[in-house]
Amino acid sequence: MRTLMGQGVTLMGQGGPTYGAGDPTSGAESATYRAGGPTSGAGGPTSGAGGPTSGAGGPTYGAGVPTYGAGGPTSGAAGPPYGSGGPTSGAGGPTYGAGGPIYGPEGPTSGAGGDTYGAVGPTYGAGGPTSGAGGPPYGAGGPPYGAGGPTSGAGGPTSGAGGPTYGAGGPTYGAGGPTSGAGGDTYGAVGPTYGAGGPTSGAGGPPYGAGGPPYGAGGPTSGAGVPTSGAGGPTYGAGGPTSGAGGPPYGAGGPTYGAGGPTYGARGDTFGAGGDTSGAGGPTYGAGVPPYGAVGPTSGAGGPTYGAGGPTSGAGGPTYGAGGPTYGAGGPPYGAGGPTYGAGGDTFGAGGDTSGAGSPTYGAGGPPYGAGGPTSGAGGPTYGAGGPLTSQGQPLGHGSRRPLSRTSISRSTVICPCVAPIISRNFCFLGGGGGMDDTEVRAASPPYLGVPPPIPDPPPGG
Repeated sequence: MRTLMGQGVTLMGQGGPTYGAGDPTSGAESATYRAGGPTSGAGGPTSGAGGPTSGAGGPTYGAGVPTYGAGGPTSGAAGPPYGSGGPTSGAGGPTYGAGGPIYGPEGPTSGAGGDTYGAVGPTYGAGGPTSGAGGPPYGAGGPPYGAGGPTSGAGGPTSGAGGPTYGAGGPTYGAGGPTSGAGGDTYGAVGPTYGAGGPTSGAGGPPYGAGGPPYGAGGPTSGAGVPTSGAGGPTYGAGGPTSGAGGPPYGAGGPTYGAGGPTYGARGDTFGAGGDTSGAGGPTYGAGVPPYGAVGPTSGAGGPTYGAGGPTSGAGGPTYGAGGPTYGAGGPPYGAGGPTYGAGGDTFGAGGDTSGAGSPTYGAGGPPYGAGGPTSGAGGPTYGAGGPLTSQGQPLGHGSRRPLSRTSISRSTVICPCVAPIISRNFCFLGGGGGMDDTEVRAASPPYLGVPPPIPDPPPGG
């Protein structure tokens, strides 16, 4: 029985995490990472059967951007994603098929057809992302946008040649950073703030370099009512953003978002309960969502960094400085067939995203994941040996799950009545030293343990 019980404890432990330096532990509600952040090692994300590979219409990558080996991401027509065993795309933008990433109930969750994020996140259907309550307001075809740049539903951004123009009702920004009306982007106390010369980040906001998010030298500056661009910065058509107190954006004519668009809470970007929130040093994620806690990604080593001065724009929409994505004519996103990236496209600083054969891998300090972290099999990410620990260092969901031992069972231990009579001599719970034989166990077992007392012999002559 001891052996059987021991195996049971072992089985309970199997499937739980093994933890190395930088592996995730969990706080009260959300996964956090120890100092140094997640690191990649054996057992990091790997791609399932077929993995993503690229097809016509999907993103193409130039020198200096993540490259994908055999079995890497692939696309369907008109969107980035992805072959069998993971996200797949439909016409018009990324849609995610069965087997895409699956997230817990407090954060993004996926169903057939793709990523949905909690109650308030984007949902993706055929033709690209569409918004659910609280999510970004994208119509059919998703946020990659038709030829000429983004188009939207009523009130959303539309683009003309040369870059996005914004319809009436866009976000307005007050002192201390942008705020918005119902459904639109709002930026809390730690969100980006905008001053003369272009956006700069406030404490706890997104980790953008000099020049703010996301513009480099010559990026947008606020003039009377309307940002103007210097060399390399975005230009805005008639009716483009206007500035309120505190920085460039945006009064009447700025970008607008349909009801339920993203909102940004007091700690920065939030997407509903458990969504993205930004804390000091870069984005952190709220309760229940992957993948970061208080020591989540920061800018510099271990997280995305941007080229000198940050992204700058060229003709047709924003282009990004050395190492960042560039976009073709028609503005940021994106011509028919989805985004394309020029030479020196998306790159992330030391420890950020790098790609290995078959699927992206992550450098030291970046998001995901240490040994025993998530790995993907066919159908989406699975998690290797181990799972998050509680803040007390215990596995989630099973109490302490500490293995039983001879020393942990005493006379005061309550033993199940159906088990006590068959405890073996090598697993004595009554303190019998080397154990007891069957007779001793029976004799020591009171009736309430399910062992009847011996029936006395009848008296002589009876």
